[in-house]
Amino acid sequence: MTEQPRARRSVARPAGKPDPSPVMEKGTRHRADLAALVLPSALFAIVALFIAAAFWPAVKASFVDLDDQPYVFANPQVLGGLTPQSVVWALTSHDNGLYIPATRMSLLLDGTISRLLWNDADLSRRTSPLPNATVYHVTNILLHVAAAWMLFLFLHRATRERCRRQRPAASPALRDARHAPASDGDTSSVQPFRRCRD
Repeated sequence: MTEQPRARRSVARPAGKPDPSPVMEKGTRHRADLAALVLPSALFAIVALFIAAAFWPAVKASFVDLDDQPYVFANPQVLGGLTPQSVVWALTSHDNGLYIPATRMSLLLDGTISRLLWNDADLSRRTSPLPNATVYHVTNILLHVAAAWMLFLFLHRATRERCRRQRPAASPALRDARHAPASDGDTSSVQPFRRCRD
């Protein structure tokens, strides 16, 4: 006596509802993929706006006399902007006991932009003894937004991967069983699972 394979139960669909076809599943998948892309982007845009709004008053501020003097407004290499000599200086010097080439390259770029916008290197044209700090502060805001973006991206991917590991394999039989009305009370094929948002 050989056992015959079980026939797949057909699910009675309510009148007026079409049978889901691969086209509909593909469209549903596309909408889910689009939502998975748009929602995190919108959330990050809101976070970026909050960060920019929080730090924006700093754009009108001047330098502080904590460590801006040795690094920026009393540093002729930074005020001179990007030149071959200043790049060599940024990559090789150890002033103030620190080796910070990325910071110095950023300050050199800010010095170049500041010179182009306000002709800050010309001491005779300055209205104050300090150079204009706007470019330096805008760069600081952009760096804060970039750091928040990297943290947001890491947390989004980490939690998304956790949800993927918790999901069971969605076989067509399981998918149909989840959406089928329980007519005979047999729920042995329905497996509960935790839904995670993408």
